[in-house]
Amino acid sequence: MLSLEEAITIFKQLQNRQPSRWQKIFMFSYLGVGLLALSAEVLYWINHGEPGMLFLLVGIPYMALWFLFRAELINDRRCAGRMINALEGRDQRLTWIYIEEESGARESVRLHYCFTDRQHSEFISNEKTISDLFNFLSSWFTDISTGYTPELAKQYRRNPGSMREIPKRGRARKQTLVDTDAASNGW
Repeated sequence: MLSLEEAITIFKQLQNRQPSRWQKIFMFSYLGVGLLALSAEVLYWINHGEPGMLFLLVGIPYMALWFLFRAELINDRRCAGRMINALEGRDQRLTWIYIEEESGARESVRLHYCFTDRQHSEFISNEKTISDLFNFLSSWFTDISTGYTPELAKQYRRNPGSMREIPKRGRARKQTLVDTDAASNGW
């Protein structure tokens, strides 16, 4: 079983974690292609007096991907900071935690933590660390819902605050099968 200090350390590491090398590569690729395409769009428009749709159709989606990628990284840090505040008793917005197990094309174990304002994030680690952290958080926060059921997921989408009013406690895990034949996994 984890201690309070160990749990806080885990979330401080998540809060302070820098993007990985691959995350930086994707982030700068999205930004570079987006800016290059939008710059080419401006030049094309100046020279031809009409918009160049190809440049717009490339530039806007790539800039959107860059923005979404950055927003996800910022959200992960913000949610880790909220977890630190919750563990220290300064924040009462944590409402639901559950574990998700992915199997199939890739294997992972994730701890999802969700807040009353619909902000949520996840922590990916090995089975033991995730289980220990889940057990600690379940015992530390007795007024939140724990475990995964489709009904809890619906309740969270409808009214996240209600999950603190009458918490449903459980240990059920969300099982996700990553299909190896899906077109999105084929590249």
